[in-house]
Amino acid sequence: MKSGTDLPTTTVTQARVRLFQPTQRPVHRQGDWVDTSWGRCRVIGRLGQRHADLWEAVFFCAVRSKKTDGRLELLVDPAAIRSCLSDRGYSGGQVNKLLDEISAALVSIETGGWRGEGHLIDSHFKSKVTKFDPLTGGERFLVVVKVGDAGMAFIKNDVKKWRDPAPIARLVHGVSQAVARLVLSHRETGRVSIESALDAVGVSGGQAVRDARRRLSADVGALLDVGVVVEGGYIFAEKRSRPRTESVALPPDGVAHSPGGVAHPPDSLGILEPIRVLRKQKTKPQI
Repeated sequence: MKSGTDLPTTTVTQARVRLFQPTQRPVHRQGDWVDTSWGRCRVIGRLGQRHADLWEAVFFCAVRSKKTDGRLELLVDPAAIRSCLSDRGYSGGQVNKLLDEISAALVSIETGGWRGEGHLIDSHFKSKVTKFDPLTGGERFLVVVKVGDAGMAFIKNDVKKWRDPAPIARLVHGVSQAVARLVLSHRETGRVSIESALDAVGVSGGQAVRDARRRLSADVGALLDVGVVVEGGYIFAEKRSRPRTESVALPPDGVAHSPGGVAHPPDSLGILEPIRVLRKQKTKPQI
């Protein structure tokens, strides 16, 4: 699948500060701060991995974009989004419910270099633009999605990532999706213990960790398709040639770019605390 615009699919901090809960059935969060090594985040509302799937699909499937009052308006094809989210297809009602929940969630983010607060999506509504529908032989309406203040904060300030969101959306378990997004938010992760990766996405405690390990094991093959390897009690990114380079946010027009002025610290060191990077061993570690 190919993106219709040059917009990034996602940014790295979203996966690192636990913006989206590591489950496909999130609970309503009351606005408590969640602190991580990369910054902190609080959410009033429900945001889980299915919401992350849709949020990424909106950018990837946008056929056109424009800026109005400093915010992006994206024209998207709902049919393309449904195909991106699942081979079995999502109904229009399911997509609208996820969009409504993303729009309702109030988000605050604080990192060492920037802050953001507001909604990821301000509003979404039916466009006047139509597209031929091969299933009915008629026309279907496209949808306009207006990005909110919190969403724009990520786009303006954060390190951007371009990738097809469909492989992660097809993972069966939310914890597998959260771990994959975290691992792929780094250029170099090294070998990380599964427990450390789970702790970083917000899974801790004996039974919760055991359940998460079992779900990761069930998704091993699909994770490999995403580019994430689970092996011998460790997890790491498979080395692949990247179709394009990650990008840091650009300064406003007319402002000179200074290498030392990048708001987000470079992530070439891989996963920092609380994940402990392990050096490769000569012998294969045992489970």
